[in-house]
Amino acid sequence: MRKAKLPHWAHAWTLPKRFKVAKGGRGGAKSHTIAALLLIMGASKPLRILCTREIQKSIKDSVHRLLSDKIVSIGLEGFYEILESEIRGKNGTLFIFSGLRSEVMAGLKSTEGVDICWVEEAHSVSQHSMDVLIPTIRKPGSEIWWSFNPELETDPVYIRFCGDPEENVLLTTVGIEDNPWAPTELLEEMRRSYERDPSRAAWIWGGACRPTAEGAIYEREMQDLTISGRITSIPYEAAQDTIVALDLGIGDHTSLVVGQWIGHERRVLHTYESFGVPLSHYIDHLKTLPYRIDQIILPHDAHSKSLQTGKTPAEMIEQAFPETVVTVLPRTQSIEHDINHVREHFAAVWIDRKAETLLEALKKYRRRFNDRTGMFTEPLHDTYSDMADAFRYWMQAVRKTARHVAAAPTFHSEWG
Repeated sequence: MRKAKLPHWAHAWTLPKRFKVAKGGRGGAKSHTIAALLLIMGASKPLRILCTREIQKSIKDSVHRLLSDKIVSIGLEGFYEILESEIRGKNGTLFIFSGLRSEVMAGLKSTEGVDICWVEEAHSVSQHSMDVLIPTIRKPGSEIWWSFNPELETDPVYIRFCGDPEENVLLTTVGIEDNPWAPTELLEEMRRSYERDPSRAAWIWGGACRPTAEGAIYEREMQDLTISGRITSIPYEAAQDTIVALDLGIGDHTSLVVGQWIGHERRVLHTYESFGVPLSHYIDHLKTLPYRIDQIILPHDAHSKSLQTGKTPAEMIEQAFPETVVTVLPRTQSIEHDINHVREHFAAVWIDRKAETLLEALKKYRRRFNDRTGMFTEPLHDTYSDMADAFRYWMQAVRKTARHVAAAPTFHSEWG
C-alpha cells in the first residue's frame, strides 16, 4: 500500500466516536478522504461497512465507483476484490451498498453486524430514515459517519448534529481551504463565484445553508410565503368546506393535504404521510381529524383495482365516506402545466405552521440536475415529491362539494 495523503482533519476520525459528521462546501475532498480512511481501516482489521444514502436505485448511485478508484490510487488492488455490488477484503472486510428508503422498507435486515455506516449526501436523509437507521446500527462500538454539503437549516441531519452537537458527536467543518491538493482551477472558480454572487457562493463553497434546496421548483413562492407571514396558526372554519387531496404511493409515501378554500384564499390545515401501510390506515387517520371532510381529491390511478381488496382506492374511500364527494383527477397531460397552475395561485396560499411535512417538501421539491448539460430538467422523484404532488392535486382540484358554501369570513393575520 502506498502512503495515502490525507488532510489534517482525518486523524481525529480514526479515534472512536459514535457519530462523525463532515459538512462543508465543495472542493474540500470530504468524500475522497472518508473513502480512503475506510479502505485503510478495513485493511488493518476486518470491518463490515455499510455505504448508504437516502435513495439508491442502482449501484451507480452509490460510492462504489469512488471506493474502487480510491483502492487503485492508494495501492490496495492486491487486497480488495471489487465485485459488482460489494467490495471484499482478504481479511474479511466487507463493503455493502444500499439506499436508505429501500432498506427501511426491507426492515434493514442486511445491516446486522455493521461496524461503520457511511451516509453520503446526508442532507437529503429524511427524519424517518434517521429514526430507523440509527438504532439499527447497534453493534457495540459501531459508528455512523455522515458527509454532506448543507442545504437547509431544517434538514434533519443538520438539526440533529450541527446546532448543538452532543458529546458523542465529532463535527468537522471542511472547506476547500482544508484541501491541500485543491487544483488552481477550482480555487479560481471559487474566487470568481464570490465576485458574481456572494450569497450563492457562500452555499457552494462556504457550506452555508440555503432558504430552499438547489433547483427548488417553488423557491420564489416559498420565500414570498415566509416573508409575507403566511406560515402561521390557521383555525378551522366549521361553516366552510374541507377538501382533502391524496397522492397514493405504491412502494412510496402516501401523502395527504387537508385544507379549506375560503374566498380567494387556500388554507392548508393539516398534512400527513406514511408508507408500507394499507389505504385503510389513511382512511382511519382522516376519520380521527376534527374536521368534516366534504371533498376528497384522488389522482388518476385511483381507479386501479387492488389485488388485495378487489376494490379501487376510489371505491374504498367512497365506501368509507358516503357523505363526501370523491373526485378522481384525469391523468395529467403536462406536469409543467400543472406546476405553473400552482405557481399562479400560490399568492393565495396560507399554510399552518404545524404542517411541517408540506413546508419541508415545498422547500425541497426540485428538478433533476443533468451533469452532462449542466441544466436542471424534469422534477425529481424523491422523498419530497409525493407530498408536493398531493399539494399540487389539492391546488388544481375543482371544488365539487355537495354542501352550500357559506360566505367567507375575514382572514386575520394575527392568528399566528
